Amino acid sequence: MTDPKVSIILIGYNDAARLPNALESLTSQSFREIEIIAVDDCSTDGSVEILRAAAGTDPRIRVEVLAQNSGPSAPRNRGMELASAPLIMFCDSDDRYDPHAVHNLYSAISSMGADLVVGATTRIISSSGERKIWHPELYLESRVVLGLAEEPRLLFETISVNKIYRARFLREHEIEFPPGLIFEDQLFTLKCYLAATRIGIIPEVVYYWNVEPDADVRSITQSRHESRNATDRIAINQLMDRELESDHTLSHLKNQKFLQHELSLYLGTLFRLSESDSAELIDILSQYVRRIPIEDFECLRPGVRVAVYYLLTGDQGKMRQALWWEKGGGFINTSLVGRSGELWSSESADLLGRPAAWWLDVSDLHLDLIPFERRSYFSTMSKSTGADNWVLACVDFAGDLPRDTQAQVILRETRTGALIAFSGTSVESESGVRSYHVNLDSGGAELVQDRGINSDEHGMVCVQLTCSLGVNRSDLHLEPSQEIRPLPMGRLASLGCADRIDFEVQADSRIHWSAAGSAKSVMGAVRRLRRSRNRKPTSSHLPIVKVKGRPTVVFAPTDLPSSQRVRRRFDTQAWIDEFGTTVYLLIPREEFIDRPRRSRFAYWSYPPSQRPAVLAIADIVITDRPELIDDPRSIVFRRDLGASDYLLAPIDAAVVDDQSALHQALRERLQAPGAQP
Repeated sequence: MTDPKVSIILIGYNDAARLPNALESLTSQSFREIEIIAVDDCSTDGSVEILRAAAGTDPRIRVEVLAQNSGPSAPRNRGMELASAPLIMFCDSDDRYDPHAVHNLYSAISSMGADLVVGATTRIISSSGERKIWHPELYLESRVVLGLAEEPRLLFETISVNKIYRARFLREHEIEFPPGLIFEDQLFTLKCYLAATRIGIIPEVVYYWNVEPDADVRSITQSRHESRNATDRIAINQLMDRELESDHTLSHLKNQKFLQHELSLYLGTLFRLSESDSAELIDILSQYVRRIPIEDFECLRPGVRVAVYYLLTGDQGKMRQALWWEKGGGFINTSLVGRSGELWSSESADLLGRPAAWWLDVSDLHLDLIPFERRSYFSTMSKSTGADNWVLACVDFAGDLPRDTQAQVILRETRTGALIAFSGTSVESESGVRSYHVNLDSGGAELVQDRGINSDEHGMVCVQLTCSLGVNRSDLHLEPSQEIRPLPMGRLASLGCADRIDFEVQADSRIHWSAAGSAKSVMGAVRRLRRSRNRKPTSSHLPIVKVKGRPTVVFAPTDLPSSQRVRRRFDTQAWIDEFGTTVYLLIPREEFIDRPRRSRFAYWSYPPSQRPAVLAIADIVITDRPELIDDPRSIVFRRDLGASDYLLAPIDAAVVDDQSALHQALRERLQAPGAQP
């Protein structure tokens, strides 16, 4: 093509599996006047062959192969050198463009007269399919801002791939990606924001960003545990500091971003590392954090602030304790100072001009006000004398456990609750910690429920505290380097229990148990028989999708093949009476008929103050709580989570049960007064 209007720079390295998907999203754009400059960073897995084959069928594709692997900056810079169009966009080989991305961004930059335009990004967790708009607060409406000072929150929007840039603007200001560094997007976009006089923002989703935290092949920026990763991030932040050194307001906001986002990410990775492996990472982080002005730390949550204190004072043990509060479900594993836990611990070392009491102040957590039943006590178990003798230690963080508090180690079955209990004997305890002796053998075991244990049952080991305050049950953790041998059931086997209990320590030190052996519980068989005779309508009548913690979703379109079609009338009132919950009819697009999917809506991830605005911008809204919407809608749908995936209809609205009715209802909704196309 001659005289393209937009140059799209596609980069990749050894990503042959995902590259065709990215290519297809570019070549199928509704806006056709583009050139695709595919720059390969010296791949060895066949990526170059894929690119050249595509170029042979589409003349808009140009292929450039670098002589040596050099990281993401060099391919992007080379692509900008080769770009011939007046507008430039970027794409990574593991992601996708929305089909109308180029059209929406091109139209916006043409009408707004902006130097660059930013579109919304959907962040997708590949393993779960979870979708979430990246920084949704920025994309509530279409607008133009006159520079970064007018919208400083753009500092948090640092990726380069969801934007369109004027090529002349980039060249006049000599803006390029820093060579040899990862996290290159952050410095590049910052320079663009600072140089731009007009920045456009549109609410349409233009980019789908795939995140694969557990995959064998991950993007380099997702490998946070590597020291090189941390070194490069710090180097990028230092370069950003130079760009912002004359603007105190923006520098303050940028430091808060680092403390709340980057630093928190790295602190979270320390759970996967040993103390020796984490030493280098801690050193890199602490050196940079010490340069941040003390007033910028006021943005941190109490638990993170405590962790930063111990990061800078070199106490890894207590740093991990504070992180457990943030990452481990809210339990406390340290002896707090004060009856209600005003301070994390008693320290005297001042840090960065602030006393230790300021850093360790956790009064905002109001730990003493947590009801006893809902407290997450941190309890650990360690070996005592004898193979089956253990010491159970429970942190009394509120300082109000009565002396006669009884403790039991409980084997809790995932579905039915507690099954077996081992009672503890109270022993003399240190301040802030209650200790008990527990003998884990079948002789001291007590069946909590009047039944045995099936050999296929499993669950978690927890601690049950009973006193005048009530009953509390919290997960039990095993001290490092400790092991629990399998537990023979002995006398309990004669009661219909499995032969033995096996234990497994999880990554967060919680203890998982599973029953093994040939024995089957008679009571379990009786219950299964009873359930089969008194079964309520389930998958044998209506295909259902269970969503944890959510109402039942019923999948029952009438245009399924006859072999899969529902054979009984869909009686919504009966389902309400029998299940006591709101029922929704799930109607997917043709492509998803055989395998229905349901994405998770991130409505609850927004602060309450932002939720009305989030609902207000949607043409049609997906929700399993129709009462959240002031104006009832006949079709419930959320565009930014993928119109193509599914539609929902609440039971008090017009129910569409085939594809033609679905399309007609959607057309009527979009043609209604005030609806947006």
